[in-house]
Amino acid sequence: FGPNYFVQCIEEFMSVNKSQPFFIYWAGVLPHKGYDYVVGDNAWNGMPIVDGIDIMNVMGREPEGTGTLRSNVEYMDRMIGYVRSKIVDHGHDNNTIFVFTSDNGSAEYGKGSTKWDRGVHVPLVVAGAPIRRRGSVNRLFSLVDWYNTLADFMGAGVDPTRPNSLSWVDYLQKNSNRVVRKWNLATRGAVFQNGTVNPHVIVRTKNFIVDGDDIFWDC
Repeated sequence: FGPNYFVQCIEEFMSVNKSQPFFIYWAGVLPHKGYDYVVGDNAWNGMPIVDGIDIMNVMGREPEGTGTLRSNVEYMDRMIGYVRSKIVDHGHDNNTIFVFTSDNGSAEYGKGSTKWDRGVHVPLVVAGAPIRRRGSVNRLFSLVDWYNTLADFMGAGVDPTRPNSLSWVDYLQKNSNRVVRKWNLATRGAVFQNGTVNPHVIVRTKNFIVDGDDIFWDC
């Protein structure tokens, strides 16, 4: 099962590098649909049947055509739990930062649309012993912020040539409640096309949105 192979590679990498700092970028393929060449359409893959959290102990698969978004997300959650358990096994639970996020919402939910922010409003979880526990918070964060946030975490400092990428290190590790980001922008394609602004742009602050049709929303 392909996604399990990803996890196996991650586990092997952690084992080889357990005596030194390491960085893992895991671009999971779940819960994307798989292309069924027999049917000629995309379909949710049937997920493995496993024993508890041990995803490597595969006892079978869901019948073809019975996979669902829910079963894909639940199995993704099992994979994440398995990787986190291996972080503990290797003794890195006190010095590892774990990040979970996504690039966009699903096609059925709003991917590619600028009429609302459901496609670009994605989950973000940051956890680990070095992170101050805050619970659920209502803050604007952009994926471009990871550039300087990760550089800051690794001791390289903030890159002044990338001013749109904001570091969240103080907020994530200390008692700072400073508002790091006041606005967010998302676009389908380039911001400028032939010298004009691309109409497929959505901009939002904490309380307001201007969508791709230039409609102003109090949210």
